[in-house]
Amino acid sequence: MDFFEIKDKVVGEIGNVLSTIKKKEVKRLVEALLSAEKVFVAGAGRTMLMMEAFAKRLNHLKVDVHVVGEIIEPPATKKDLLIVASGSGESTIPLEVAKTTKKIGTQVALITARKESRIARIADIVVCIPAPTKLGPSKEAKSFQPLGNLFEQSLLLFCDVVAMFVQKRQGLSNRDLLKHHANLE
Repeated sequence: MDFFEIKDKVVGEIGNVLSTIKKKEVKRLVEALLSAEKVFVAGAGRTMLMMEAFAKRLNHLKVDVHVVGEIIEPPATKKDLLIVASGSGESTIPLEVAKTTKKIGTQVALITARKESRIARIADIVVCIPAPTKLGPSKEAKSFQPLGNLFEQSLLLFCDVVAMFVQKRQGLSNRDLLKHHANLE
């Protein structure tokens, strides 16, 4: 298999997975995001990298967003939202963050490949991206890619589409986003 054959399979898998996401789950996530005073994101490993990219874009959209664990992280309150991503829904750090968040009274949204997981049982909102994880293939989706690649790739694109939807809902232009873009780079 050459580069282009692999690329076609990867792109096809991502498209198939994204097309199965439930509209009502996305709507609940977006409504919670837009009504929260502050938004926190959490994850682990490559999934966390995707959530950091999401936080960056939410910042451009004038969302008061923070990455859990960052040195300047403010305290969470009942008016806030934690968006945690975990393909397996079992990752230790996101699970503990979700537990702590629930004790505070903050709403928890989970983006996962497994609706039946310990984090899903804690979450108020669950968005399922059915893809294989480190725990193996899902019932809904198989992949020729290693480990959680398909979940992580789909998560990044899902978050980008959510951000674009939020941008349209808020009536923000690309020029508006640039006002919040880093300028020391």
